[in-house]
Amino acid sequence: MCQRNFTQLLQSRKYEGLVWFMQSLGFCSIYKLKTQQSAIGGRQQPNVEYHRDFQMDLLRAAFSLVCKRTDHIGRYHLASYAEVFRIMYEKENVNRREICERAATTYEDLYRRCHVDEPEQSPVELFRMKCDAKNVSDFKNDTIIQTKTFFTRFSRPCNTFQAFLDSYHSSASTNGNSNGATHSFGQALANDTAFMNGLSGFLKKALLAYSTLPHLVLRTRLLLQHFPLAAIYLSQKMREAYRCKLRESNEYFREENGEITEAANITNHMPEVESTTIYLENTVSTANGENATDECSNFDATVYEHLDETLLWDFESLGHNALLGVYIEFCLLLGIVLNTVVLSALLYQTRNHLSTATILFIFNILFSNALFVASFVCLFSTMLSDISYLKPDEELPATNDAALFVAETLQVHLYAPSEFLKNLAQETLFSLAQNGSLLGLTHLLVLVLVVINRSMAGKAIKLSRKCVVSVFTLVWLFLIVTHVLFSALQYSAITNLDQLISKVKTHTASMQCNRSQYSDFVEIGQRCDLISVFHDFGVYLLRGHTLFTLCFLVASVVVFSITFLCHWRVRSQHDFLTTNSTTGMREHSPHRRRETLFNTLLLSLGAFFISVSGQSFIEIAVFWVDDRADVASLAKWYQLTRIAAFVDPLLNPILVAIRTPAIRRRLRFYICLAFGLFCAVCCPWWNSKRKRRHRHHKRKPSSTICTTAGYTSSGGYSSRRASSATFTSTDSQITLRILCTKQFIRASILRRNGNSTCTHSVV
Repeated sequence: MCQRNFTQLLQSRKYEGLVWFMQSLGFCSIYKLKTQQSAIGGRQQPNVEYHRDFQMDLLRAAFSLVCKRTDHIGRYHLASYAEVFRIMYEKENVNRREICERAATTYEDLYRRCHVDEPEQSPVELFRMKCDAKNVSDFKNDTIIQTKTFFTRFSRPCNTFQAFLDSYHSSASTNGNSNGATHSFGQALANDTAFMNGLSGFLKKALLAYSTLPHLVLRTRLLLQHFPLAAIYLSQKMREAYRCKLRESNEYFREENGEITEAANITNHMPEVESTTIYLENTVSTANGENATDECSNFDATVYEHLDETLLWDFESLGHNALLGVYIEFCLLLGIVLNTVVLSALLYQTRNHLSTATILFIFNILFSNALFVASFVCLFSTMLSDISYLKPDEELPATNDAALFVAETLQVHLYAPSEFLKNLAQETLFSLAQNGSLLGLTHLLVLVLVVINRSMAGKAIKLSRKCVVSVFTLVWLFLIVTHVLFSALQYSAITNLDQLISKVKTHTASMQCNRSQYSDFVEIGQRCDLISVFHDFGVYLLRGHTLFTLCFLVASVVVFSITFLCHWRVRSQHDFLTTNSTTGMREHSPHRRRETLFNTLLLSLGAFFISVSGQSFIEIAVFWVDDRADVASLAKWYQLTRIAAFVDPLLNPILVAIRTPAIRRRLRFYICLAFGLFCAVCCPWWNSKRKRRHRHHKRKPSSTICTTAGYTSSGGYSSRRASSATFTSTDSQITLRILCTKQFIRASILRRNGNSTCTHSVV
């Protein structure tokens, strides 16, 4: 009956009219309902148990009404079944109008709560038209109330039609005796929860097609982070799909003299992309085998319909740019690991010469870099695993935009339970790394401001170790707790959205008899209420990490501005720092350290601003646009801004090494040592030339110094020393140590004069 060529299978033509009548009643949809497996969240559920009694009695009543054999209705007690038939197929039916009015009221409320926006026609008016069966061209398929709706309600052993009739008659008699009001059959059906659940199919289709709630995932950082990986994966799949399309249209393979000549035809049809040529060299040899046939059968029909050379070129461009970006990120990640390891080694060697605050600041940078590396290791591990991005939902319209296709595919993939927690952990680590570095910088700026204010007030500058450790501990506890809350909000939003999508895709027939009766409309409304909060205030709830970064970045800029004003005030009050800038106090070690500190702080603040500005703009801009294609276009540029985010963790170890004198001297020593070893191994002529130059310069100064030393012993040196303003005993000792003991490296490391100090200020 449900096959296209059913007339050829009939042994007798006298049943052809009866088969057509059963088809018109929608019995094929009932057959499909009984045979198909209902999938809930990817888990197969057993079929619901049905019986045929209601279906057979409805067929008898319909046959009696259509063939005008009304005596059969009374003889076989089919009056209630005849009323059901009239509700479905009578043009003007009061009971159907009551059912549709109740359903339309519920639909209107849920459309508002679930943000359903259908551009062509009002969704509620469209539902009324389909439910009332007015101006319907295909009465069998376009109406809301169908035979399947009644079958799913009254064909289960736990919900029989006779039990419903008994309850209806009992309720009607009770209401009639109490207030004299009549209780119609349509009102009884409208008040029945299980029956109204059968009318939720139109709502579920509208939610999948026109609701803006499922598109909330398009605006999360999770999708922005994984967009390049999905583009790489789907670009390869689109190449396979295009190859299969050419093969099916007899344009890909041509047999000539019993051989397959495909190379010339490949270059004419495939876009000229380097990766395509490499890919085809590896796959053409197996394109005519069984594996190729299996691969071609796995593609969706919508992919073949819209896939052409232009669209394939867009996919290739997305995949090529994303793969290039991944390579750049991997190289920068190796640079961050190298800088972090070197700074860790220098910190370990100079730990006895550093204060507690300095050690904690450096450890803050190291820990932030470790979190940054861990987040990208977690992100890139997806490429090593056997991932399988799902295709876009069949209910969604097909698109010719490659970026939107990737975004919608990734939107479905992020719902996977095995991947979601890992993706959420990766985003949390990434946010902790960025904001941890920012809080460390803010903490340092506040400390510098406090030290300057106390020094200007003439107070003692002494930091308690317990106080410093407590402040750092509280800062990181605050950071971790807030980011866990931000991640929990995202987890709640996407989990509720996943449950809503699962509920929308689940047919009401999957409800077993042992389950309690509940309204699909009530549950969908509750899910929509939970998600609509994120839809209305998503920029604040789902962008907690971004807003946290922006707020503390503004605070850091304010603190740095105040600190810089205090620093400028100190410089303006001490005129001798400006009048004698060449040989005066500006050359002293404390002043150089102070200038170095402010320069490195300015560089750190600028590096962090470069790192987060582009990312923050895109993460917030996706909430400003309404079109999904615009969101996908912004997602294409997110990887470029993420590459800029490597500036801060890459430069921070270098800046902190320059900022800290002990680490700077140790680093200079290793650089000189490495340079000397490199010259000794690779450039021996340079070392010999350098030795001859030093030997030539040593002769004349050494004799002069020795003569000066002799003259000093005879008593005439005191007058010469008095006449010299810069030649002190300390300078002479350093000069003798450099020239007579040949300690060139150590002298270059020390760089101290008589006015330098061996101790460092707190800053």
